Amino acid sequence: MSSSSTHRFPAPVGGAPLPRDFAPSILFTVLYGCLIPVILYRVANRRSRNGVLVGTVLFAIERVVAFALRAHASRNSSTRMNADLEAYFQATWGAGFISITNDVNVLLRAFLVDTTFGTQLSAAELETPASNVAADGAQDEEDPRKYTYPPAVVAHEPNGRKDDPRLRARLRALFGLTAIGLLAPIITNMVSGIMYKAVVNSGSHATLVQRLRIISAALTASFLLLLMGCAAYSFALRRASRWPPAFLVLICFLLLVIGIYRLAVLPNWTDSLLSTADGAQNLPRDKALFYVFHVAPEWLAEALLLSVNARRTFRTGMWGDAAANKPMPDVD
Repeated sequence: MSSSSTHRFPAPVGGAPLPRDFAPSILFTVLYGCLIPVILYRVANRRSRNGVLVGTVLFAIERVVAFALRAHASRNSSTRMNADLEAYFQATWGAGFISITNDVNVLLRAFLVDTTFGTQLSAAELETPASNVAADGAQDEEDPRKYTYPPAVVAHEPNGRKDDPRLRARLRALFGLTAIGLLAPIITNMVSGIMYKAVVNSGSHATLVQRLRIISAALTASFLLLLMGCAAYSFALRRASRWPPAFLVLICFLLLVIGIYRLAVLPNWTDSLLSTADGAQNLPRDKALFYVFHVAPEWLAEALLLSVNARRTFRTGMWGDAAANKPMPDVD
């Protein structure tokens, strides 16, 4: 396609891969490549292996390919104007933070549901310092059913933590609905990505694609605010350690930065992938904002999620909130 057209279409997030994109694209290719050994370690180690972070893992690997392609296109004028490649970029930039949001939903559900199960501690356990119990608990991290909650977790209940099936059911219903709801931004982003090539080539359904992209970003940002609220609410429950939900609040904040950035740039239009007009996302400041507020927060969120043992930290077991992975409540 030519460098200019007679129709207008939604400006590509991140702009076209220009020569100035080469250095940052190489940088993030390397940074994402550095996450691969961490992923391999998590998969190889049976105590940290889980299927909960599948979205985070897949996109960490995919980003190595995406930024390598972006670096190549930035040095190749013909590839730079490839509508198929640009459609792929637009779809994958939007899908990444949605997928990580879904992983956060699974982690938070597993952690909060786990806190609703009752525990009974012996007198010896209640007298054991929390640091000692936490250290001893490492041997049971591969089987959540054997986990003994540290006294610090249930100190407000002298005989352990009471089972709360009603709260458990409510949490499962809430996070189940959230998981279903997250299908909406996934689908709208996918459809807009598939249609983006036609929009670039002919301007067909440009307004529809624009609306779908904005809806996808807005819905994801809304779900992130909901998850942050749920994590913050868990502080008031006083049923478990505060740092795991606080950690997820941080992840949600990083992802929310991406959502806000996307909502700010998605309304822009252009008449060429290579346009340097205001709003076309090809000016130096536009490129800087893209890497600072879209790419960097996503990489940091993925790096943080992979840096912790999610299986132990969030009590996920292998597949998250599965009944077989949760301790049965004690019966009087």
